[in-house]
Amino acid sequence: MSALDHLAYQIVCSDTGDDPPNPKAIYFPIADDAAKYEAGKRPKLKGARQETFDAIDVLKPYKGGNDLLWSLSRLNNIEKHRLLIAVGSMFQSLNLGAHISVMMSDFISTRPDDPFYGKEIPVLDAFYRPADVLFPLKVGDELFIDLPDAKVNEKLQFRFSVALYEPQIVEAQSLLDTVHQLTALVEGIVGALTPRLKATP
Repeated sequence: MSALDHLAYQIVCSDTGDDPPNPKAIYFPIADDAAKYEAGKRPKLKGARQETFDAIDVLKPYKGGNDLLWSLSRLNNIEKHRLLIAVGSMFQSLNLGAHISVMMSDFISTRPDDPFYGKEIPVLDAFYRPADVLFPLKVGDELFIDLPDAKVNEKLQFRFSVALYEPQIVEAQSLLDTVHQLTALVEGIVGALTPRLKATP
């Protein structure tokens, strides 16, 4: 969010010849809906040229237009002015490939006529995300239930991740995935709006 605010400031400076009328109140405009965006964008970019507003309008920086960008703004405001964003552990995926390999080995071992008889079936990793990520994970949660007489499969793997949780904004989403998405989003916006820095008033 800071990168976008810095970008907004530099664009207004470029548009006004380094003389913005309200330099202490320049922010990248993001709003809760399209109407609030339209009402608030000009005060946040006072002095910007119409071409700048046109370029930012294309991004639809409001909920319902660009939800990821709106989420960035909301998370930034909450973290700065209220509380740290809550996180928790999340069940990310299960290596069903290891489970299937054991099942195939057990089946082949009972059939001497099978060409793979007596040979070890290689483990082909195949991680699948469960329908229920069990967020937040707690003591007693069941990750996988096998057959009652199944032998222990030491190659069965589980993956977990730290997930964000802020109701109605981001719920049970991987922290790393979210950071990567937001980083790519901001880099794209900076790349798209950088030509405005070269514009002459």
